[in-house]
Amino acid sequence: MMNERIFFVQHNDQMDLKLASKQTVYKPRELVEINLDAHGSGDIDIAANFSVSVVNEDAVPTDERNEHTIFSHILLSSDIKGYIEQPNYYFHAPDRKTRNDLDLLMLTQGYRRFSWEHLLSNRPYALPYVPESIVTEVSGKLVDLWGAKVRHGKVYMINNNLGIVLSEATDEDGRFKFNDLVITEGLRFSVIGRKKNNGKRLEVLLNKYPLQRLTANANLPDILTDFRKIKKTMSEPLTKEEEARIQRRLAIGKLLKEVNISARQRIAGLKTIKGQISQTIIFDERDSGKTILKALRDRALLDITFVRRQKGTYITGTYPAIDAYLKEQKMDILINDSILHEDSIFDVLGWDVEDAIKVDIVRSDDVVKPAILVYTRSIYLRNPIDPLSPNSPSKWTPEVVNIFPRGFDKVKEFYVPRYDVKHPGSKADLRKTVYWNPSVNLNGKTKVISFYNGDRKGTYRVVVEGINTEGQLGRQVFRYRVE
Repeated sequence: MMNERIFFVQHNDQMDLKLASKQTVYKPRELVEINLDAHGSGDIDIAANFSVSVVNEDAVPTDERNEHTIFSHILLSSDIKGYIEQPNYYFHAPDRKTRNDLDLLMLTQGYRRFSWEHLLSNRPYALPYVPESIVTEVSGKLVDLWGAKVRHGKVYMINNNLGIVLSEATDEDGRFKFNDLVITEGLRFSVIGRKKNNGKRLEVLLNKYPLQRLTANANLPDILTDFRKIKKTMSEPLTKEEEARIQRRLAIGKLLKEVNISARQRIAGLKTIKGQISQTIIFDERDSGKTILKALRDRALLDITFVRRQKGTYITGTYPAIDAYLKEQKMDILINDSILHEDSIFDVLGWDVEDAIKVDIVRSDDVVKPAILVYTRSIYLRNPIDPLSPNSPSKWTPEVVNIFPRGFDKVKEFYVPRYDVKHPGSKADLRKTVYWNPSVNLNGKTKVISFYNGDRKGTYRVVVEGINTEGQLGRQVFRYRVE
């Protein structure tokens, strides 16, 4: 093994950015126009791409030394390992002290090692990450009900949104593959398998592709835990002006007396195992954005652990294979009181919590073994069947698999309201971020960035960061007042 220590040479070769506005004080909901100029080496105009954000600094106070800027990330954080405290401190106002402190940082975290064996061997270098492609594939294999491979079978892939049908034949090992698919957001597909003689007594097994894992947050110590500082950034009450405007709007209509209606929605077909439930979990706003499995794990259920199966286990669903254990005893997982194919169970655990009504936990009973009962708002599953019930919603169809891949979504723009219309509305605009654009192109000419203020008064901070065609980085901060 060999080690090397890297040095940081701080050049003064950043891009020259200039932000200017006709005025420094604006009114609420007034149009703001900011001119952006960029110059490269030799004070020449150059093409560049920038990101622009405008935030109320009174509502979201910042310390520029603690920020993660384009300089600190590209030039520093991406080349050394470990946590860097106040990364922008070395670039905000560089002087002799910051350069000495930067050299001390290199002495502690600026070491790298490499192996001579890998360099001198004739083995080709394998890229740890392959380039992401816009096209994808759907593959798998056909087997009969006894698990034997189905040769020269027929597989149909149906786009349920557009009605387009693709077909492929299986090879000698019963495998099939649909290549070069451009999948956009919201598409649903059905994969149907048939034997050579058009027989249906078979099963479609789709290959499971690994999902992107959550990476460790290298900046975890930066999370603000001081409630007194957090309170400053929370939404404050409406001002007197805002309350007066709302009251004027309410005066136009007729105020009705408040009527409270208490009711509970009855969900047809929902059954429970009476008298055996040890715990009932109903998800709330704390679980927003999580999957059912993630929400259950975060609840830290007593004596219950979720264990991921060992690698090499052949699982055909969309989500990882997970088993639940009560102490050392494996638990059953039922969906809507039904015993489903395990692929459907794993898929349901990967659903959003918004699709779940409740989760019941059965820990011990004289009749049934420990179980987790998940009740969902939908029964649209891979194999929705209860083999013990004659009133099952559908028959078991192993030759059909419904898939909902997460495709490429359309680009969404940051919402910027317009207040130059006749009826802009009286709803209070209390946004803390009034403008954000991740891609502002500049082609040698002055770029005008325009947006409208909200109703929140205070100091607004405009941050512009980007890179030009010569590879030079640039960052500029501009402030104005809203009174």
